[in-house]
Amino acid sequence: MKEKLNEYRWLTHGILAVVILVLAIILPFFNPEKLIVTLVALILIGFASYRIYKLIRHPKWDNLLIKRINLIEMIAHLILGIFLMVWIWVFDETLAVLLGYVIGIVLIARGVVYFYSDQNKKTNDDFIIFALHIGAIIGGSYIIFQGDFTSEVLLGFIVVMAMRRSFKYGLMAFNELQEKQRLGQASALTTSKAPDAIENKAEAIDETEEKLE
Repeated sequence: MKEKLNEYRWLTHGILAVVILVLAIILPFFNPEKLIVTLVALILIGFASYRIYKLIRHPKWDNLLIKRINLIEMIAHLILGIFLMVWIWVFDETLAVLLGYVIGIVLIARGVVYFYSDQNKKTNDDFIIFALHIGAIIGGSYIIFQGDFTSEVLLGFIVVMAMRRSFKYGLMAFNELQEKQRLGQASALTTSKAPDAIENKAEAIDETEEKLE
């Protein structure tokens, strides 16, 4: 099964490239405010729910104060996500630049809480997680001090990143398809040469037997 999936991995990457490209093209035609705020709200709710589950099932901090600080942050994310959904869909109000301040504060708070909690936990995160939280503090600070970060700006960033990802998947699909064709040609060549090799070997054995006689 695994070999079968690997054989058609190029097709998977090709489909992903097309789907992401189509999404990147049609996204700007939707209401950017509702689209982006809904996306941010779902991320906050999903991430908070997952972290609360992890905290209950597999706590990685021994310090009770740090557990409470992280739990407060998780509940705040959950409440904020629900508030954003209600604000944009029920009240049908705009956030404008307020969205930037919300995202900036969330990013900075996540980075600060992470580094404060890092000193008292059972497991060590890898360098990528460490770098991401540094980036969260820097990115959040930049968004707040810039002061004009709106849903349109974030949508533009998402579209650019989606186009980049689509190009990457397309290139991967092209390279994998070429590699598959090359291996197929090599296998066919080997198969075609096999009967000749067997025949030559048989002739060599016959010649050897004649000499021995």
